[in-house]
Amino acid sequence: MNIFEKKVVEKLWWYGLNILTTLLIISLVNVNGPKGDSGLPGRDGVDGEGASTTYPVTALSYEQAPTGTARAAYAQSLVQKGYIPLSTVEDFSIFSTSPDAETDVYALGNPDAYDNKKYVLTADIDFADVEVYLNENFILPEVQVEGSRDIAVFEGIFDGAGYTIKNFSSLRGEYDQPVGFFPYTGYAQIKNVTFDYVDVSAIVSYNTSSGVVVGSVYGPTLIQNVNVTNSTAYSEYSAGGVVGRSEDHLYLVNVKTDNVLVGGQENAGGMVGFFDYEYDLFIQDSVSNSTIDYSLIDEDLTNYISEYRYGGGLVGRVEDADSVIILNSANLGDVITNGAEVGGLIGFVEDSQLTVVANSFNSGFVQSYGAEAGGLIGDSNSESPFFIQNSFNAGQIVSAGGSVGGLIGEVGNLDEYDYIQYAPVHITNSYNAGHISTFEYSDEKGGLIGEITSDRRVVISNSFNVGTFSVSITSHDADYPAFADNGAIVGDTSGIVTLDNVGFYVDEANPTAYLNYALDRTLATGVTLFTSLDSFTTANFEYNSTWNFNAIWTFNSTGYAFPVLRNLPTFTVDSIQTFAPVIATAELYNTFDLYDDELEASVIVIDDFWVDFGDVETAEYDLDVKIYATLGETDNLETIMDGEIVQVINEAFFESFYNENEPIIYLPTLGDGTYAFYIVVVDSDDLTAYELLGTYDFVGVSANQAPVPGNDGFLASYFYSFNINTIYVSFDAAADTDTSSGELDYIFVLAVEGFDFDSWDLDNSANGILKVDDTINPGVTNFVDVTSLGLSYNTTYTVTVFAFDGDNYVKYETIMISLVD
Repeated sequence: MNIFEKKVVEKLWWYGLNILTTLLIISLVNVNGPKGDSGLPGRDGVDGEGASTTYPVTALSYEQAPTGTARAAYAQSLVQKGYIPLSTVEDFSIFSTSPDAETDVYALGNPDAYDNKKYVLTADIDFADVEVYLNENFILPEVQVEGSRDIAVFEGIFDGAGYTIKNFSSLRGEYDQPVGFFPYTGYAQIKNVTFDYVDVSAIVSYNTSSGVVVGSVYGPTLIQNVNVTNSTAYSEYSAGGVVGRSEDHLYLVNVKTDNVLVGGQENAGGMVGFFDYEYDLFIQDSVSNSTIDYSLIDEDLTNYISEYRYGGGLVGRVEDADSVIILNSANLGDVITNGAEVGGLIGFVEDSQLTVVANSFNSGFVQSYGAEAGGLIGDSNSESPFFIQNSFNAGQIVSAGGSVGGLIGEVGNLDEYDYIQYAPVHITNSYNAGHISTFEYSDEKGGLIGEITSDRRVVISNSFNVGTFSVSITSHDADYPAFADNGAIVGDTSGIVTLDNVGFYVDEANPTAYLNYALDRTLATGVTLFTSLDSFTTANFEYNSTWNFNAIWTFNSTGYAFPVLRNLPTFTVDSIQTFAPVIATAELYNTFDLYDDELEASVIVIDDFWVDFGDVETAEYDLDVKIYATLGETDNLETIMDGEIVQVINEAFFESFYNENEPIIYLPTLGDGTYAFYIVVVDSDDLTAYELLGTYDFVGVSANQAPVPGNDGFLASYFYSFNINTIYVSFDAAADTDTSSGELDYIFVLAVEGFDFDSWDLDNSANGILKVDDTINPGVTNFVDVTSLGLSYNTTYTVTVFAFDGDNYVKYETIMISLVD
């Protein structure tokens, strides 16, 4: 009796379970399991080598929720058994101690109403006209203890009798507590009820959690025959379409979500956001059609959302669990994160004593802007037994990083135990039919497992991959073999892998969509390569009796050439979604303007910029990449592409581009103002991504007019002393239409007789130049010291002055001076 503490067993009657069901639960999650050749390996490693590759999971029996006219009779039968009836919003005053006179809404909770009580709905309950805020008017219990706020824990049975609770909304904006229709549950049953248009949000601290049905599970809780539709759950920390966070035993049986939006910073799941601590999580006969998407967070929460990771179609994250069992369940919704660890069923499993996924599948779209993405499990970091059996993925998987697999993204362990070889990961009777894509060239992509680390042992049997790969994987595999740890079955591995009766498909007519490698670029023993649809025949699978087509597999009439599992809902493999390019980073550095003498105009110099981008379908050499300039910023792609093309980047690159060696020279013609520069990437499907690189404030000038020397260029100069040590120079100021007179520079030059000033460039030295002085000024007599030159009598010298406006040099009249002895 190892799944319940003694106090749990004492309250098992709260579950309304018969003796048989109770025994099933207790035997179902036995961590150690039977030992020996036909049993499971235990944590002590005894008989691990002879352990079975499948885990004997037993389903729970339960009654379906009442429907139609049967609801009323069912509800009345419970009332006769002592259940408290709830038929109106006002009936919920039973959970409160006093009404709020101003709003006629009950506030301040009555914890006694939650203790050992049983309730039944006798009608649909509509909260449309009721504001339910924890910090103001809250219908469900809120108790105040010694100046602080707390929430009473629901301990009892809530039976909806097939009725619906709708239009319930609760926003937690101040206090650090969970939020949900039931903020806390413990020793509770919630069953036979639909939650429709429920909106729960928790936006305060790191520890808040939100779930449409339960914010946080504080004691053993059973949720059975429950539907959640058209609802939302947001939280900074943990959010779930049914339960935000669980810190005790949690059982979800026959639970459905549809059109439910879940988002938050991390730990987001279509049903459960975060399952924590040493208890059991059991999900059976449940289907999630929730959307997990960090980018769809309510605007009121955006300031609280930074990096989003741990996303799962059923469960976002599991840590330190005694057991995790998913049986006869599926995810149909999208799971999109901007971080890592994302999976079609579970995002991240860490240090679970036992993990089993049986008779379950994912057909939802899975996308990670980080790493560790899998069709069923994103990342498994555990040293204990792990089983995937009779399960498949049909959803598309897209990732920006490594460790991506059709079933599991990454398999690892905590590197703390020496019996890892006795607790292998078993994948049996399972397959991937989903498309695997990546936004960048990288390795660690596999048809079933992306990466196996830390010497973990993995056994794959009676399983296959028929999923395709994007060109960003297959091209990388062909062009960069030194880094191409991609495989049709397993990508990169440092573990011990056994492949037994494993197959993969390569379409000979479209080989670039597939990988020709089973494991680490070599065909492993026990692997079958299927090169045509006709090769998928029963005979090719029945050569080994372990392929049980009578009980497990079948070729059916659904149109799939490959075998499919019996007794599972059929799925439709949609045509591969067409993805636009993705720009992850775009930034402009060190931009300035400069006057170009050859163009006789100012230009903008883009000295450095950095861009990271990719496309899951189009090879890098088929991408059209341009930089556009517009006068002013815009969010309209058409306006951007109507701007001026600054640069066409036609080099074959994919992941990033940095132009540190070749600055871009751009001649703007749109006039003066703030120029916005955009990077635009167009793929082979004419789908476009664009991003603002940066802006630059520009005021251009045309070719400057040369200065006009003052007094028609007249210059006066003469020797002053008998020893010829000083020359007097005087001249009038020059005029300039572009540059103010005060900003002009004047340069005195003394040369030998006959020196050609017209052909001389002031920037160069020349023979014949005796003295250059740039400290002279117009309108005054300048004394130029020539003592060190040793000028001679009876010798002629040439003197002139140049006016300089920053771009043009103009000389005054050249004069000759001499002194006769």
